[in-house]
Amino acid sequence: MSDFQVDDVIDDEHSLFSSLKNPKFRKLWLIGIVDSMGDQIFPYCAIAIVLSGGSGVLEVSAIMSFRVIAFFLLAPIGGVWADRLPRIRIMQVCAFLRIPLCFGIFISTAQGEYQTLYLMVFLMGAAEAFSRPAGGAIVPSLISYSLIPSANTLRAISGRLMSVGGPGIAALVIATSGARTGFLICAIVFTFTFMALFTVVEERYEKQARQSFLFELRAGWVEIRKRKWIFAMIMGLSLQTSILFGAEMVLLPVITNRVFETQSFYPMAISALSAGAIISAFLSTKIKVQKKGKWAFISWSFLVILPIALVFPVSKPFVLICYFIGGLATQPMGIFWATALQRAFPDELRGRVMSLESTMSSALAPIGMMAAGPLSKLLGEKVYLISSAIIFLTLVCLTMRVKGVNTLSDVDLHPANLHLEEGNSGR
Repeated sequence: MSDFQVDDVIDDEHSLFSSLKNPKFRKLWLIGIVDSMGDQIFPYCAIAIVLSGGSGVLEVSAIMSFRVIAFFLLAPIGGVWADRLPRIRIMQVCAFLRIPLCFGIFISTAQGEYQTLYLMVFLMGAAEAFSRPAGGAIVPSLISYSLIPSANTLRAISGRLMSVGGPGIAALVIATSGARTGFLICAIVFTFTFMALFTVVEERYEKQARQSFLFELRAGWVEIRKRKWIFAMIMGLSLQTSILFGAEMVLLPVITNRVFETQSFYPMAISALSAGAIISAFLSTKIKVQKKGKWAFISWSFLVILPIALVFPVSKPFVLICYFIGGLATQPMGIFWATALQRAFPDELRGRVMSLESTMSSALAPIGMMAAGPLSKLLGEKVYLISSAIIFLTLVCLTMRVKGVNTLSDVDLHPANLHLEEGNSGR
């Protein structure tokens, strides 16, 4: 590859909108924006339904963990099928299945049947367990190698935009017409997603010879274990997110509802988090550093401001500012890590690897969420939140000590190797 071609690859990697040149990805990205709105509205309305019935931290912890548990149990299966079947078809089926689930919640809660809400939330997590591996694995199948960072950045930005718009819409709906209406909106959104996905053609899909299900599932695990830095990242992020987000996400609606006496502040805080994430996602495309893993973890460590905000919820503006800063800390990790993972594995293994990564990274999240209620009652909310922050920082430091984590690569950071890796990226 010539120097000119290498420079073109590097420019594509640091250009935010370069992936939109590809019409297939552009169409999928626009559909994903609308779909993300439904994904964001759904959990806030479910939590509002639970809180409106007089429930507390234990019930909120359960409703949030049910969706995660379903994803944890079924994502490895979804990953295998994402490598067996056309990924766009899997996404279509999952979009379709979410439509009756949302209508079911809308109808059942009108009759005061809140027990079915937990089952519906679990089934929503099951649909996500199949759609997310397919959605992540399909991106490199639609675009060139050099456009993957741009695609991941745009997906992160659009997802976060909906993280702002979704909770904002949820807060407006909850305040004006009640949480039940939010489920009706979700059903309409998922209907649009289902229909629009038929316009996306996955031209590169090639049917592979099938082995046994367990053999194919194990093949993804073997590929992950071959790379110690990838395994360390997965385990580190699993522990970090379960400890920090388990405490923060469960206690956020409980504490803010008690202190500020409103259910609508919870989605406002998440919107502030998402607003910060949008800015950091944009800036991440402009970062030109060799040790991307190191800079991702330095930024990631600032997430400790989230539990600190709940320890000292002195005012609404203070909590919102803290969540905005927390959002700024997230996206270097999200974008750099997703890009490294997509590039590390061939197309025929990507669905399994990404599903296992999602499963293992969130493996302890249900435990963290379910433990948040009992532990906060046992230790006290402040002690529990501060302890979570300290453990989180300790795990960050330990993960960074593993070789390859700071660079998110097996390649040594010598100029010759960097030039070789950039040249190979054009294949």
